[in-house]
Amino acid sequence: MAKKSIENFTVTILGWEKHNSGKKRGHPYFLLSCRFFDDSKIRSLTAIEVNAYLWLLGRCADETRACISATHQQLRSAVGPYSLRVASTLNRLEELQLLRIEKNHAVNNIIEDNRIEEKVIKRVAKKESPPHPPSPLFELWNKHRGNLSEAVEYTKDRKAKSEARWRECPDEAVWIKVIQSIATSPFCNGDNDRGWKANFDFILKKVTRTRVLEGQYANFKKISQPKIFSM
Repeated sequence: MAKKSIENFTVTILGWEKHNSGKKRGHPYFLLSCRFFDDSKIRSLTAIEVNAYLWLLGRCADETRACISATHQQLRSAVGPYSLRVASTLNRLEELQLLRIEKNHAVNNIIEDNRIEEKVIKRVAKKESPPHPPSPLFELWNKHRGNLSEAVEYTKDRKAKSEARWRECPDEAVWIKVIQSIATSPFCNGDNDRGWKANFDFILKKVTRTRVLEGQYANFKKISQPKIFSM
């Protein structure tokens, strides 16, 4: 994984004086005007951007100054993990002249950090996602297949067909009978004109279960090719 870029940023809250005027002496917080949310700039922000701005105001109140430094992890943890893109949010607040980004700090590097973190999140989510468990048919086939080939890969196509066949007949005993009949059928074990042998995909066909239960493969004999004699 790429090395994390600089995550510190420094901003100056513009118009801090009007917020700071409501601050009581010796009190670490300030009072917001009831008209705060009537401001057209504030109304144009998303809920997440408003929360980020309020958090920055709170930090300024804590430090009793308009210019503060923080990390994007701190801002994310306050607003909501992974729901906030720090660089774009700060740029948006700067566009509305609510704050000024101090250019001597590598705020723009956070954009690349966001991209790296987003890739890591997707990779972790993909890695931690539990695989689809094989259908009962997959396990039953491998258990009762006899000398026929083992089913190894549980592909998307096999998954869809297995689930469809199981919904049609969710009876384990029936499927065991079907698979054992196929496993003991000479025809399904290669005693046919083509040398064909049944595999897992064979029982996934819609007609296979019915045909096997009706005995169509039990006494299926190989058809001999007629002999041609030359005169």
